[in-house]
Parts: sequence; structure tokens; C-alpha cells
Amino acid sequence: MGVTHYYAYESSVTPSVTDSKWVRVSTATSYSSNVRFTLSSGFGTKTVYVWFRDNAGNVSSSASDSITLISDTTAPSNPSITISN
Repeated sequence: MGVTHYYAYESSVTPSVTDSKWVRVSTATSYSSNVRFTLSSGFGTKTVYVWFRDNAGNVSSSASDSITLISDTTAPSNPSITISN
């Protein structure tokens, strides 16, 4: 059996097989795709977890990756430029 669904979320808790957030995909023994995911609001480290499921309801362990969102709204102080001395 191959992959039939994926589930992406910002929680590390393994989702239930019946959770409505599972996304159906064409069955594949190896699944690769670029998908959109909207991060929760706010700054800081965001981690996205993804699981895969087959038609029998077997759920993979998670894979994850993190990104740190920063807010830099402070203007530089004392900027200067020198052109040809």
C-alpha cells in the first residue's frame, strides 16, 4: 500500500486517523509535493510537522522542520555613507 493522505500541523501530537485535516492525495509508494501551509500568527520559532497515512489507516511517524520569524522594526541609528572620501 502507498501513501493516500498527508497531514501538516504545528503540533507534534500524532493526529487521529479520523481527523478532518487529512489531505487526500493520489496513491503513491513515494510521495513528494509542494503544498501551501499557513503558519500561526506571531513571531518566534515555528515548527511544522507532517504525517503520512495509507488506506489501511497506518500513520507514519512525523517529519518536521522549523523556521524562526523575526520582527526588525528598528531603524538604523547614525547611518552614514562616504563616496570617494
